[in-house]
Amino acid sequence: MDRTKDVPEVTQADREAGWLYRPSCYKEDPETKAWWMEGGYDRAGGVPNQAFARHRTEATRPLTAEIADLRQRTESLWDAIKHGDDEHRAWLKEAINAHLAGEAVPETRGKGRKEAEISDLRAQLDEAMWVMKEARFLCDRLGELDWSQDIDDLANDFNGHVDPPLSRLRRVLSEMKP
Repeated sequence: MDRTKDVPEVTQADREAGWLYRPSCYKEDPETKAWWMEGGYDRAGGVPNQAFARHRTEATRPLTAEIADLRQRTESLWDAIKHGDDEHRAWLKEAINAHLAGEAVPETRGKGRKEAEISDLRAQLDEAMWVMKEARFLCDRLGELDWSQDIDDLANDFNGHVDPPLSRLRRVLSEMKP
């Protein structure tokens, strides 16, 4: 019986992909894999050809359901990893699509989570520094106030030198996040 009759030509791609579908009787050892990859089993018929045929079937069948499932999972992935500013989120979507399509991932854009957090912390620190500067200014004005003056002069000095920084400080403190 001629086993090589009607056996399609086996390519290197068939061998590499067919290795994944090989039955368990073909052990995972370097010698067996080397023999497989060199084409030692190409004309054996039977089991190796079934592995090659399975690879060809898997590679050529329509993937409509899998593609739809992948698209749905990609949408949920975007929701799961969403972070950073709008520009960074747009980059995330582009990067995921490029990766899934086997294309080069574009350069990172926008501010990610750490950059956004650092930017937010810097803004809070700037605000706190401004409050501290204003509080020092108010303390200086109170320290310079001459309490021995008559009441009219004291009221004028207070209204002109102490009340404005006090009002600014109260406003900023009321607007600050706790």
